Amino acid sequence: MTELYDDELLKEVDDDIVRPRNAPSRPGSGWGKPSIVVAILVGVIFGAMMGAWLRPGQSPGPSHPTMGATIDGDSVVRMSELEAHVEENPEDVEARLELGELYWGIGNLGMAKEQIDEVINLDPDSADAWFMLGMYYWFIEPPDCDKVEESWIRYMKLDPEGDHAKVLAHMDECKLIQESSDSETGR
Repeated sequence: MTELYDDELLKEVDDDIVRPRNAPSRPGSGWGKPSIVVAILVGVIFGAMMGAWLRPGQSPGPSHPTMGATIDGDSVVRMSELEAHVEENPEDVEARLELGELYWGIGNLGMAKEQIDEVINLDPDSADAWFMLGMYYWFIEPPDCDKVEESWIRYMKLDPEGDHAKVLAHMDECKLIQESSDSETGR
């Protein structure tokens, strides 16, 4: 395959790529102290964000298809599209659920809950909305275990084929966290 290309051109390209990687370090070149400081700060901020999501000893909660959103360029575009769509079509339950998932994915639980509440107002039999509402009450600080249980019991009734074992395990875990918190505060 290399016979089809000019060997000198390949050597120049290879030298351009390999030489900088193998170049000796020079003062003032490379990453330097400011870049290292930025990298450390990004790591600290990321760690703080992850720590804010979970309390010590808490599992990340049950896995559910509606909670898998992540934010990337496509998600930002989709979020903008959904916001405009919901503005024009406020009764579109599916769009509101998807928008709530995207808000959840970026960690904006308040905006996610607004969408969830609106879905429940429009369609009280939306199993996904009740599941997400339970997740909201699970992740607030401190978790509201009574509302987690109420929401997830409603979810389980509406979605008899769902992964109820995980939901029940997390409801039990929530109660244990609440009991532990109550005993620490003397309630």
